[in-house]
Amino acid sequence: MLLIKTFLDCSNLHGIGLFAKQDLKAGTLVWEFNHLVDLKFTLKEWDSFKKRISLRSYENLLKLSYKEDGFIYLCIDNAQFMNHSLTCYNIGQHGALKSRMYAIKDILKGEELLCNYHAYSDPDDYHAKFLND
Repeated sequence: MLLIKTFLDCSNLHGIGLFAKQDLKAGTLVWEFNHLVDLKFTLKEWDSFKKRISLRSYENLLKLSYKEDGFIYLCIDNAQFMNHSLTCYNIGQHGALKSRMYAIKDILKGEELLCNYHAYSDPDDYHAKFLND
C-alpha cells in the first residue's frame, strides 16, 4: 500500500509510471505490504485463479503482479505502476524486511518512482524476461 501522495503519468522508461506528488527525504517509507490493499497468492492459488478467468484478464493481471519468494503479489493501488530501473532506481528495501520500500535518496515532487525489480523479484518472475537493464 502506498503511504505517500502519488500520481500516474507517461513514463520516459515504459508506458505509465508512478510519480511523487510531494518531495520525499531519503529514508521515507513509501510502500508497505497491507493485506487489505495488496493481494498475495500461493503459486497453486495463482494457477487456479488463471484457470477461472479469461486469458486476456489473466495476462493483464500478470503484467501488474510480481513473484517474490515463491508467492505472487498484486497491488490494487497505484503501486502496480512503479517501473524498473537497474541504474536509476530511487525506491528500495532496507535490510531483510521485504514488506517495506523506502526512498533511498531525496526525491523531488514530479519525479518518477523507480525500483530495481531484481532486488526483490524471483529470477523467474514474468517481468524478468522483458528487462533490458
